[in-house]
Amino acid sequence: MRGGVKATQDVGFRFSASYQKETDARICCWRRGAGPVRHHVGERAATAWFVARSAVAGMIALWLLVATATGDTGGMPAALQHALNAAGHPRMRWGDISDVRNLLSRSYVMRSWRPLWSMNGRLTQPGRQVLAELDSARARGLDPADYDAAALDARADSLPALDVAAAAEFDVMLSAATARHAHALSRGRVDPHLLHPMLDAPTDSVDVAAVLDQLTRTQRPDTVFRNLEPRHASYLRLVDLLAQYRRLAGRGVSRSADSVPVRIRQIELALERWRWLPHSASAPWIVVNVPAFRLYALASDREEPGDMLRMNVVAGQAAQHPTPLLVTSIVAVQFHPPWIVPRPIAIREIRPLALRDSAFLGRQHYELLHGDTVVAATRANVLRIGAVIDVRQAPGPWNALGDIKFVTPNAADVYLHDTPTRQDFVRPERDLSHGCIRVAEPVLLAEFVLQGEPEWTRDRIDDALTDSTTRVVPLRRPIPVFVVYQTLVPRESGGILVYPDVYGYDKRLEAFLRAGYAHPMAPIP
Repeated sequence: MRGGVKATQDVGFRFSASYQKETDARICCWRRGAGPVRHHVGERAATAWFVARSAVAGMIALWLLVATATGDTGGMPAALQHALNAAGHPRMRWGDISDVRNLLSRSYVMRSWRPLWSMNGRLTQPGRQVLAELDSARARGLDPADYDAAALDARADSLPALDVAAAAEFDVMLSAATARHAHALSRGRVDPHLLHPMLDAPTDSVDVAAVLDQLTRTQRPDTVFRNLEPRHASYLRLVDLLAQYRRLAGRGVSRSADSVPVRIRQIELALERWRWLPHSASAPWIVVNVPAFRLYALASDREEPGDMLRMNVVAGQAAQHPTPLLVTSIVAVQFHPPWIVPRPIAIREIRPLALRDSAFLGRQHYELLHGDTVVAATRANVLRIGAVIDVRQAPGPWNALGDIKFVTPNAADVYLHDTPTRQDFVRPERDLSHGCIRVAEPVLLAEFVLQGEPEWTRDRIDDALTDSTTRVVPLRRPIPVFVVYQTLVPRESGGILVYPDVYGYDKRLEAFLRAGYAHPMAPIP
């Protein structure tokens, strides 16, 4: 390399010297051929012009010197661009890098198309630490093979012997793997919309190109990666639990009733689903875990038992009406709500019963609406249910929503509510609703939700329930609600809780994870 630097210095010196000689010669020509006045002006102009050209020559020489000192010789910028724009990378497990190409281009532009992870043909210290992070991806429930960890490790040792094209390919491979890993930690390995279209979760905005730039400069890449992950106590407990089960697997421990590989996979799926959600939530907030048929209302960020209200819930029927995964908020509490029957339910269930039995609507306290106007329950109007006629059930002990509805605006029109069918909460499998979430302790939940409204004491809640008037109480501060799907949950005091895969979502997610980056991927921003 010293020879390369000296050669560049010599080239730069000769380049500058030649321009200086040319400058001197041209000024002399001006002196010989100009008159007294024009000679003076022309000489000054020529001097300025040729000095500027000499400065440019010096800058070019300096660039050549810097490029050589940083290992940017032999056309590395062009080689990096060629590797980045290649249609495929056969050395990679998932060689189509269209999902990261744009952000990698931004990263290389920021570095003037110099390698991100090597200097003078050798891997930098941040590069080695990033490789170690990819090697340890299993600790976060991810697969190192998705990030070509073994292949990159093997090639890193021979990096000094690689030609420019091979060195550029290695750098792009490592950059692509690092970008994908960073995105997986911050937003999830799988795009949740491919599995759960209703899961429109606001997540922390992460500029992966900026993360790459930070990783190339820091001495603690591990800290950068950890800051990308969720900060929920449940997520951190899952990471610790995964390490425990991997140690058991390493010792060959496996019980038929608690298969270690099965538990490891459940933990990995749980970690993936937490990454789909907002990485933090300010208390109070609510989590509904569908496979557990349980609700947890958290009064603090610690997620400790003493700060948590728990209750059973009834969720959507597995076969026909599964409750969608959601991130929403309770914005109001409604006492004695009427039930506007969703049109699919009205068409499928209400209309056939009303056509067979003319007294059915009256017995169940249903009324027909055309717009906001109540219309007679004639056969003609019944036939138009679901078209221009809606069905509404009056408030009262017969109402499907019970005495309290928790208003949670979302595209699926799913909300939490009371129910007159209290006996369902003692059943072990409680997938019984049309998709909404029935809560076992609606009054306690109302008290929790209304704690930010000082005037709404428990006595006032009881008074609102005694009065039959429909009343809506808007919240000054909406309460976040996460409807999640976790078949394994770590207990706060240790141990685990395991639940059936009631909707079959674990199998679907596992299939997507096994497909790796082969399924369609939107470009990572």
